[in-house]
Amino acid sequence: MKPLFLIIFILTFAYSQTLSLEKCIQIGLNNKSTLKSSSSGKSAAEQSVKTSFSNLLPSVGFSGNLNRTYFPGKNIIAMNFENYLTDTSSFTHSQNMSVGISVTQKVYDGGQTINQLKQAKSLFQMASFSYQSTRLRIIRDIIHGYFEFLKAKELKGVARQNLSLSEKQLDLVKTKFGLGAVKKTDLLKGEVTRGQAQSEFLRSDQTLRSARRNFYHTMGISDGREQFIHFIKDILTYQLPEKEKILIIIEEKNPDLLSQRSQIQSAKLNYMIARGMRLPSIDAGLNYSVMGENSQEWMDNLKEDWNLGVNISVSIPIYTGNSLSTQIEQRRIEWNQTTEEYTSLKENLNVQALDLLEILNQYTDILPIQSQVVESAQEDLILVQERYSLGAATILEVLDAQVSLNLAKTTWVNMKFDFWISATSLKALTGELNTDFGMK
Repeated sequence: MKPLFLIIFILTFAYSQTLSLEKCIQIGLNNKSTLKSSSSGKSAAEQSVKTSFSNLLPSVGFSGNLNRTYFPGKNIIAMNFENYLTDTSSFTHSQNMSVGISVTQKVYDGGQTINQLKQAKSLFQMASFSYQSTRLRIIRDIIHGYFEFLKAKELKGVARQNLSLSEKQLDLVKTKFGLGAVKKTDLLKGEVTRGQAQSEFLRSDQTLRSARRNFYHTMGISDGREQFIHFIKDILTYQLPEKEKILIIIEEKNPDLLSQRSQIQSAKLNYMIARGMRLPSIDAGLNYSVMGENSQEWMDNLKEDWNLGVNISVSIPIYTGNSLSTQIEQRRIEWNQTTEEYTSLKENLNVQALDLLEILNQYTDILPIQSQVVESAQEDLILVQERYSLGAATILEVLDAQVSLNLAKTTWVNMKFDFWISATSLKALTGELNTDFGMK
């Protein structure tokens, strides 16, 4: 049984994958149903453009009819009084054939058909921007989940180190307490610190498991016990966008803002279509048909006895109550509403981007300082521990130094990964987030 367990363990380890961030993003893009749904919406909008274009083209129809009527036989006697002769005929059916071709064309409808085509193109643009926005959100969420997972993993490592320090310190206190060198209060404080460190480690372990589950959820797959390549990139070499340029980039590339701009165009076209309903509508038609009792007669009539009809119809709305006026006013209000929504969205995105940029600039200033704080806290703890072992420092000084080191490391880890999470959010706002983020 034991060798079998070892074989299964070795095979599981051998076939476990090691995934990079870029690979994780590709997995998410291939598996998330929201992106597939958005892609289907884009394809449907593209078909709507083709349908609207077809409304500009003439409509051609072909019709054919063969009618044969059967009835009881009849004898008809024709008398020739000059020669005293008779002629008898019998009829049992009659037949009629007809073939026709018709062409109809919308000549003028107040620009409704053309504006409907423009609107379909605008809706297709909206669907395309919606697809881009969905794709950006998936990439952003995967990167966020990736960094949250790495952050939780490092924080668990910090908690493990803190627990190890607490246990070593408690062992030292127990030894000194056994020798009568310290009071029982020192022993109790050491046990309290060790207990707090254990609780912190257990919480960090639960946070890590939760972060891992959420990360797999953002990729749309189940946990296969894959390993992940650690993110290696220097924060201080990361190029942040300039404040003046970032607002221009958002206006030009943010898919949500571009989609809202297309929505304004669509609302404007809706207004123009409603106005076009008040204008005259002109339709033209052409009909060509040939009739005959049999195929030979039909062929003869095709040359000599055909019918050609041309018709033009004009429809002018004179009075429809208040329905048209109300509809036009409603479309105008919707147009103004979408314009205001665009302005509001643009302002919100600009504020978010500037806030993120300010946070990132603060991180670049604080992180080097925090790194020095960690180094100083480590040196301070070592010195205090040496002094405590010599009886020149109290247990409180040791515990304070240990708490300071743990806090410094925790702050450093949080700030380091929060920087990349904020950088990801900023790239998503500017529409520049892609699958190779941080890799090149």
